[in-house]
Amino acid sequence: MDVSALANVTDIDLLQNLVSKVSTISAVFQAIGGLILAYIIFNVVSVIMNKKKNKELEKIRMLLEQINKKIKKK
Repeated sequence: MDVSALANVTDIDLLQNLVSKVSTISAVFQAIGGLILAYIIFNVVSVIMNKKKNKELEKIRMLLEQINKKIKKK
């Protein structure tokens, strides 16, 4: 086997190894990106739900104050 052919085989092996590692790193970053996206979506939904809950609690608080005022008048 020729030395230049051996060098080419080694270069191809190194290139394949590098591509494999880059592919693995890329998959890890995609997974992390997906988790971050899911976390952001979860937090947005949580904020919306908390706003609705706070509106309901405020409404209940106002109604209780009205009931207390009516009771105190009697």
